[in-house]
Amino acid sequence: MHGINESFVLSNKEIEELEDNRLQANTQIELLESNLEQEKLAVLDKEKSLSDQQKQLNAFLSELQEKESQKKIDEQKSSFLKDKIKQLQQQITNATNIVENLTGEMAHLQTINEEDEKNLEVVRVSLMMLN
Repeated sequence: MHGINESFVLSNKEIEELEDNRLQANTQIELLESNLEQEKLAVLDKEKSLSDQQKQLNAFLSELQEKESQKKIDEQKSSFLKDKIKQLQQQITNATNIVENLTGEMAHLQTINEEDEKNLEVVRVSLMMLN
């Protein structure tokens, strides 16, 4: 009986050791699962952060494209206005030349008119003397 008791005690010791090993393994599994959950949450937070950063980047790129587009439009307007200014300056120059020419012609015509008036007066006086 002594041998049976020893093997029973040994079996109980083995059972206790196996039970302790099982508890340690379960504790380690729970710890690993807890760590895994924390890692999953950290990954989700990083994914959310990345998503937010991507949205900010997309908004920035969209704004940049709008500004580049507006810049091109403004450059086209500026070029158009510069061309228009050149045209108007040329028209002013042409109009100034025309005014100067007309002023000169008017002065010349005024001189001719004055001479004609004098000649007319001479003819009138001559006619009056004849009458």
